[in-house]
Amino acid sequence: MAKKGSRRKSKKIPKTEIAGDDSEAKRDKGVESKSKSHRSERKRRSKTRQKKMREEKDGVSREEGFNIMEHELVPEHRVLSVEEAKEILNKLEVSPDLLPLMKASDPVAKAIGAKPGDIVEIKRKSPTAGYFTSYRYVIEG
Repeated sequence: MAKKGSRRKSKKIPKTEIAGDDSEAKRDKGVESKSKSHRSERKRRSKTRQKKMREEKDGVSREEGFNIMEHELVPEHRVLSVEEAKEILNKLEVSPDLLPLMKASDPVAKAIGAKPGDIVEIKRKSPTAGYFTSYRYVIEG
């Protein structure tokens, strides 16, 4: 039975010494340049993706032509005017910070143009109540 650590460790010999000429070393450099170009290609693609994301406005992707508000699972949203918001808050007897929150970066908030401080009315279809109305307070984010 062999003892632990009794294995011999061989020295690693650089490839140039084994090959005897520079052809192998030149190929290795080619691999490095390919990997660098691969990284730059990924970086370029990432920038393109970021640019497309910045171009998306009003919930519509310019490339696909998709409007998030037209999707069947997205309920009706609208930003309340200042007067309507005050009326709703008085009716519910709450302050805006007690309402459920919605970030301004939410795709629907972007699509309807909601800004931090706005109150959004959401009307959902309900099998028992017909329509259920809820309100959200828009915050930064």
